[in-house]
Amino acid sequence: MESIYNFSSTDAASTRTKKKNFFHELKLEVNPFTTDMKFRGTSLNLWVLPKHLQQKIDMSWIQIQRSAVSNESEAKTGLSGLITGIIIGCSLLFLTPVFKYIPQCALAAIVISAVSGLVDYDEAIFLWRVDKRDFTLWTITSTTTLFFGIEIGVLVGVGFSLAFVIHESANPHIAVLGRLPGTTVYRNVKQYPEAYTYNGIVIVRIDAPIYFANISYIKDRLREYEVAVDKYTTKGPEVERISFVILEMSPVTHIDSSAVEALKELYQEYKARDIQLAISNPNKDVHMTIARSGMVELVGKEWYFVRVHDAVQVCLNCVQSSSLEDKKPSFLRRFSNNNGSSSYNDLQSYNTLLKEPLLPVEK
Repeated sequence: MESIYNFSSTDAASTRTKKKNFFHELKLEVNPFTTDMKFRGTSLNLWVLPKHLQQKIDMSWIQIQRSAVSNESEAKTGLSGLITGIIIGCSLLFLTPVFKYIPQCALAAIVISAVSGLVDYDEAIFLWRVDKRDFTLWTITSTTTLFFGIEIGVLVGVGFSLAFVIHESANPHIAVLGRLPGTTVYRNVKQYPEAYTYNGIVIVRIDAPIYFANISYIKDRLREYEVAVDKYTTKGPEVERISFVILEMSPVTHIDSSAVEALKELYQEYKARDIQLAISNPNKDVHMTIARSGMVELVGKEWYFVRVHDAVQVCLNCVQSSSLEDKKPSFLRRFSNNNGSSSYNDLQSYNTLLKEPLLPVEK
């Protein structure tokens, strides 16, 4: 039968010579459905007991050495910490006169040898190449563990991870969409430089749930997009300002009441500036939340669309009509105002006077 804890001087010597990757082995050996890790944490607490007998030994280095030795010794249960604590306690009580003459450089060499295999350099290089944020988190956690101990290092790592998650949630990714040439597909204009937008229309995709923590950020970004759209990639009639904002909401999995109220306020701001808000492809839950809040009636059912392309076609027709009205001579505009609308023959005769034909509706 395999012993619970198999530790000898030979195993201790192997910790100074073997160059194994401690963290990699730890991930392979620890069963997430057992309490092995919990017992290992308890063993670290038991290992602290002899430290009070010798105040010169640093807490964090003791824990790191203890973890390395336990891994190299193939300790299986938390009972190994108790046995190790008893052995170390007896050694400090009765064998310290023998240890007195060991040079400090030898003790330092033991410490360095024990902890040299704890740093996963390959993983650090991988994180640096893939995601700088994860590398920063790895650096903070490793440094804190090195100087303050494993428990504090884990707590700091969890705290920074939660901070990163909250930051990502409060600052979601928002993209301006453009139409890919020859298709009815709309994608991020930064990811696809060949995609083009239409004058007077801004298409925005929100890639996160909308709730109270990020709605202010979303509103600020939407206000920026009114003036920050790239004029060199646009098509359609020339207009002086933005007349339509289309929200592509297919990635939005949830919207809360605070976000709905904020969208109502945003709609009122747009309405005051003569900008029409259109919503495209909300899922069932989001659509039901918006409907219960009364926003469907506020915006108008005709401004809810299944596809982005459908919304763009309706908005583009309105932009074309507005551009046509602006290009009419003043006497025709006065005639239209006095008679309600110009006749079909008058409109046809005016279209023949235009130097450039209207932009055809793309299929």
